[in-house]
Amino acid sequence: MAEEKKDKRVYHYRSAFMQPTWIQKISDKYSLPNAVKLATFGWTAFLFLLYYWLITEIVMKIIPIPLLFWLGVGVMPLWLLGILMADFTIEQQGVYRFLKDYICFYWSYGRKRKKQVINDGLLYYKPLYILKKEGEENK
Repeated sequence: MAEEKKDKRVYHYRSAFMQPTWIQKISDKYSLPNAVKLATFGWTAFLFLLYYWLITEIVMKIIPIPLLFWLGVGVMPLWLLGILMADFTIEQQGVYRFLKDYICFYWSYGRKRKKQVINDGLLYYKPLYILKKEGEENK
């Protein structure tokens, strides 16, 4: 009889690649007291750009307070939100995956929501008489 070989255990690299990158030493002279995830810096930068756009385009036109005040008020909450978003996972997946899926879904179906209905995962087109009726109600 042939000798049966034991199954070798396969190492899953996914768990190793999913580990966060930590940053503590910035340069030879400067280092942080505690290590911070690289994703925290990324989320904070993204949220800061979004905050800056909202402040300059919308809020400063309504409330004429200098930009330095708004940036000073927003720095700490943005940093805390960056920390939360870096640690936030849904079903062990990052938030960026769900944002990407939502954008793809909206691009395919959300823009056509007046003509299409999705019910239990099936796509239905609204009949023409319903579309005419909804058009009359909006007038």
